[in-house]
Amino acid sequence: MWINVIQTPDNIKIVSHHPTIETALVCQRFGHLDHVGVDFNVKVGTNVYAVLDGVVSQAVDNVRVYGRYMTITHSDGYMSLYAHLSAFKVKKGAVVKSGDIIALSGGDPGDNIDGDGWSTAAHLHWEVRVPDHLDNNLYNIDPIKYLAAFYTKDTLPNWIKIYLNEE
Repeated sequence: MWINVIQTPDNIKIVSHHPTIETALVCQRFGHLDHVGVDFNVKVGTNVYAVLDGVVSQAVDNVRVYGRYMTITHSDGYMSLYAHLSAFKVKKGAVVKSGDIIALSGGDPGDNIDGDGWSTAAHLHWEVRVPDHLDNNLYNIDPIKYLAAFYTKDTLPNWIKIYLNEE
């Protein structure tokens, strides 16, 4: 399991984690065709991990666009959203640590599992919402760039370097 501990200049330890299996490829980037998150190509039932510590603020069973989704609010006020899930592994109100399994991926409209939303194939959708705009995705930021901001260039994980074309 990929997990990284970051020591900030003010001596705060931050533990971050890849949102799913570390070999998952990005199949849609943030901003491509106005996409408000990053999509990872994974099979239905793949583990979904909390990228940072936080509190599960929503666990919604089935809505039109996202299908089954979960949000985690982090101590800095930002919120991660994980969508097109096949199952939840934690409940609303749960305190989660980076690397905890929070859900299983979904998104395949051809299977018999609900919660796909507007998905056309199995994948994990991950987005980050900014404080004061947690209720909509109009102000989303690139989730991988958000996670990258917790690192120095020397400590940046390879999967983030590849996404940012900095390897």
